Amino acid sequence: MARFYHLELQPDLFGGIRLVRSWGRIGGSGEVRQSWFPSLLEAEGARGGWLRRKLARGYMTD
Repeated sequence: MARFYHLELQPDLFGGIRLVRSWGRIGGSGEVRQSWFPSLLEAEGARGGWLRRKLARGYMTD
């Protein structure tokens, strides 16, 4: 089954950063979860953790 996992950092209106994670089957609507962080450094750390976990499970980067 072909699946995707997408990680994106976005600024929010209050000066923080949000990590948007989306995943699902390719061609489907998928799922979305958001996490808010007060600084870019914390958000990048969380993104790096998710990236390591997904690469360990066989996902590939583009």
